[in-house]
This record gives sequence, structure tokens and C-alpha cells, in this order.
Amino acid sequence: MDETNQSISEVFCPELLANGQCKYDIGDPDVDNIFKEYYSKLLEDDTLAESYRHLKDYYNYSKGIPQNILAISCPKLLANGQCAYDIGDKGPAGGVVFYVTDDGEHGFEMAPENQFTYTPWVIDKSKLWGCDGVMVPGTGDLGVGKGRSHTQAILDNCEAPEGAILLAQMAHDYTLNGYSDWFIPSLGELLLMRTNLYVDRDYDFESRLLVSSSEDRFYHAENMKSSLAGEGSADDFIDPIEPFRGVWRVKFYFKDRSDIRKITRAASKEWGLSMRVIREF
Repeated sequence: MDETNQSISEVFCPELLANGQCKYDIGDPDVDNIFKEYYSKLLEDDTLAESYRHLKDYYNYSKGIPQNILAISCPKLLANGQCAYDIGDKGPAGGVVFYVTDDGEHGFEMAPENQFTYTPWVIDKSKLWGCDGVMVPGTGDLGVGKGRSHTQAILDNCEAPEGAILLAQMAHDYTLNGYSDWFIPSLGELLLMRTNLYVDRDYDFESRLLVSSSEDRFYHAENMKSSLAGEGSADDFIDPIEPFRGVWRVKFYFKDRSDIRKITRAASKEWGLSMRVIREF
């Protein structure tokens, strides 16, 4: 096994350039043919799946494919040659998988640590959600699949005061193992993190509350449930008395499932917001 791994690294990437691409000289081995030869051998033995992953990484480097599509973790291989994950697995970028579809080929992973953790009872306005008291277009929906567009909407519409930074900018700037496509989860995505990891698997989150990218525009719990279910426009449920007053957070300190209002809490956009970013794979 050691000899195989050594030959793979030597053959497929003789010299790594500063831009992350491999450099080859005339006379270097034919990468395509060597890859096919190793691939056919590795598929004969399931115990070599991890070696196959490394081999595929080198092959992708040699073909000029960006590093951020390479999986650093591949628990199992599907028949189509793609990696598959279960909830709780280390994800493609090294995060923690909390939701999967398509037999584990696709889903969401969260970063393994917070990008910001606020100190209780300390008003720290250096890390802000942004646009306090103002509606941010496109951030009112609560459902799964909205976090990425919410984060971009915040970046497009909000500015941080001098000496502060937006949480959305921190999410945008975050990189883990070469992956830089992270975003703040929507309320629906944050609730999946809570249910699938904290409630069902006793995952130890470092914060009692985590912020979402979904604005708090709701006056009645039933309207909130309707929006989470994708029924109607978020604008149909705007609080007529005090709209856009904050953002939704999710509680990670008790395991009640019964009432959406018991496990969520509205918060100011200006302070007290711990954040953990996610990405889709």
C-alpha cells in the first residue's frame, strides 16, 4: 500500500506550482492511461477506496480541475464513482454532514467550529448581521435552500460601520481545506442542524444560540410555520407593527421538538450573534 501511494504521488504530480496546478515535462508518464490502470485495480478491492480518493485528487490536479471540488473525506463510493455521506460524517470539505439527499451524494455540511462566538452579557458590535431596522430584499424566506442567497443579499445590500464586519462577509471569507463556498444557514437549515445533530446525535455545539440568515418578519407562529413549509410569500407574513426588527436564532440547549417558538428566538441584528457557516455539496 505504501509503495502504491508513493508511486501515485510521484507520477501524477511531479511538481506543484504556486497556483496549485501540477507541472509536467516532456517524457512524463501519460496521466490518463496510468489513472485508468490504477482505477481498474483499486475497484477490485473495497479496502483501497481511500487510496482511490487520493488517486482521483492527483488526477484532478493534473487535469486542471479546481481544488475546491475535491473531497478530503470519502466514507463510501457509489456505483457512479461519487462519494456518499451519512449524517454525522466528515463532509467533503472536512465539516460535519447534517443533511443528505440522493443516497448521500448531496447534502449540507457545517463548519467544525464557530466563525464567531459572542460573550454573554457583553455588547460587542464589531460583528454585525447588518441593515438594522431595514428590510433586506430576499432574506425573509425561512426554508431549506435559502441560506446561500440570503448571505449574498446581505453582502449586496448592507454595509458595516467603520471598525466592524458583517457576519455575511466573515462567511464569504471563510475557507476550509480549499473550500470557500460557505454561507450563513437559513432558519430551516439551522433547524436541520439542531434536529439531526444536536437532538438526534447529541452533537456538542459550543454555543447555546446560533444565528440564521433569515430575517424575523413574523407576527404569528402559524405564519412562521407556513413560511418554513414554503407556503406563500414571506411578504405575506410581515409583522404589521414592528417589521424587520431582527433575525432568527435557534436554541441548542434543550431538546424540545414540540413548538417552533420554543426552539427559536428573535434577536437584534447588532450584537449577541454566534455564527457557524455551512456549505452545500
